[in-house]
Amino acid sequence: MFFPTCERTAPLSRSVHQSELQDNFDNWNFITWDAELAKLYVRYKQASESMAVYSDHRLAQDRFKARFIFDVGFILDHKKESKEQKKESWGLVDFKDFVNFTAFRPTKFYPSSEEDIGLPKNSQGHQALHPKHKLLWEKSRRMKFYYTDENVIPSMSHCQIISSDNKEEIFFLFAVLNSSITRRIFEAMFSLGNEKVGMFVVVSRLKEFVRPPLIDTNAKKASKKKIIDLVGKALAMEEHSLSDFVEIDTLLNRVDDVRINGEQLELTHGNDKISFSIAHGSAGLIDASLQGHFGKDAGLLRGDRAISVRELKSLPAFDESAQAAILQKVDEVLLDLYGIQ
Repeated sequence: MFFPTCERTAPLSRSVHQSELQDNFDNWNFITWDAELAKLYVRYKQASESMAVYSDHRLAQDRFKARFIFDVGFILDHKKESKEQKKESWGLVDFKDFVNFTAFRPTKFYPSSEEDIGLPKNSQGHQALHPKHKLLWEKSRRMKFYYTDENVIPSMSHCQIISSDNKEEIFFLFAVLNSSITRRIFEAMFSLGNEKVGMFVVVSRLKEFVRPPLIDTNAKKASKKKIIDLVGKALAMEEHSLSDFVEIDTLLNRVDDVRINGEQLELTHGNDKISFSIAHGSAGLIDASLQGHFGKDAGLLRGDRAISVRELKSLPAFDESAQAAILQKVDEVLLDLYGIQ
């Protein structure tokens, strides 16, 4: 399973050297860690470098020939939201509209004019909106980072963003931020009882405490390229839709019901039923796609699975277990870069 959640180890008593206090003066939560986690963190720091290589524009430009905008989101006027996409409006980020990591199907839209997009304190202006490639995440829920190359607008009330025109490095950051080691260390540092809504995952903490692995040998460069290629392969899987597996040829605009019947996709309109062949071996994939859209318990009554034919054709359809296996490999290669087995 990709990027497993690591349970925090129960604190054990251990001696803490003064040098450890000096090295970690900015977060003394490490005092409660057991010896195993403390040693892991030492290896992590030794094999990594500051996130400033990305967040500092001068350093990033020198090394990656691109800038990376870390921002907290924007102040939006809910009255300007729309359920229909209008001219010069972009998708409004709602994480319920992501199928998994990257398939984004916005259900609300917002004007893209900078006049309609307010800037919070410590903002970097509207810069984060314009680069092609973006990482997005919920700041006060689970630690999961999403990718999109769509034009989107994140609200600072729940979403933060990293954006850049360097696709490869954004893919690498996707792997680093979603990795099991990042999650384990971040949770050990910040899963505090007084944060009632959960662990705050915010830009300032990512820049200060998350460290990308040091890429200082040809072997590490090859491993980094492998990670980027695997992330690209995993995310590309989400581009597949139901129409890639079923050729739906009908003049109907909407159907009252849709079901799997053997190797057939059966559509109902009024009293009429029409069926279309599903590509060999893909019935389970299509069934999972329908369950993902309608819910596992939907379908007992007619009307529970009503849908437009256009939307039906565009439903995402991909093998999540195959994607998870690829991303698990990403995590393994990344852990090796940190010197962690």
